[in-house]
Amino acid sequence: MAQVLVVADDLTGANATGARFARTGMRVATVTPEHVAVVADDYDVVVANLDSRSLPPQHAADLVTDVVEAVWPVSLVVKRVDSTLRGNIGAEVEAALRAVRDRAPAHTRARALFVPAFPASGRVTVDGVQLLDGVPLERTELAFDPTWPMSTGLVADLLAEQTDLSVRHVPIRQVTQTMLAADLMTGDEAVVLCDALDERHLEDIAEAAAERSAGTARCGCPWIPGPPARSWPRRCGCAGRAVRGARCWPSRAATPA
Repeated sequence: MAQVLVVADDLTGANATGARFARTGMRVATVTPEHVAVVADDYDVVVANLDSRSLPPQHAADLVTDVVEAVWPVSLVVKRVDSTLRGNIGAEVEAALRAVRDRAPAHTRARALFVPAFPASGRVTVDGVQLLDGVPLERTELAFDPTWPMSTGLVADLLAEQTDLSVRHVPIRQVTQTMLAADLMTGDEAVVLCDALDERHLEDIAEAAAERSAGTARCGCPWIPGPPARSWPRRCGCAGRAVRGARCWPSRAATPA
């Protein structure tokens, strides 16, 4: 029975993410959207390759909703994004968040934790700006990308091109396990965007998110795309490593979010 659903917008990302889980000994299948339900009973991790990066935003969003619905319930849903922020990131993050909110137990609060940094490849987030080898995206060759020309490296602005979800930025000085765990429970923004410069920041983000999810429905993590950290899957009862992207976590709340 599937414990994890990974939703990727291209085959390279799908396979890279699936390989992380496979290295922990989990059974992984990478399939196209129409086959996710078919393999869900036989694998621990189902990776859906939507091939949606160049699709119209609404079409991409519909595919995300469909695959979450097809495999739900799972302990972990990963919405992987491109670390240079190409593709339908706003539309797909919103679709994933809404799909979880629609299916989570009553009185469960769901938010998206968005962590696009990939330090090992020189992609980091500083002051809410995505940098490639230290340079904002709009000042790199990505400004001339024929499909997704980058006019800004401001992550919140790139999200806002396809979604009206509110975004709160967490600066690097607050990205520690203790400070972030508290921060994740404050405010009412739908998306929490975290800076990250290195793997330690990613580990702290995952630990903080897992801490705030502990003891809640479905191990506290119905869907969560995120950093390459071991913490969340382990604390949710499934071994593995999470991956970068946007993640959403539920927590008990007095009223539904």
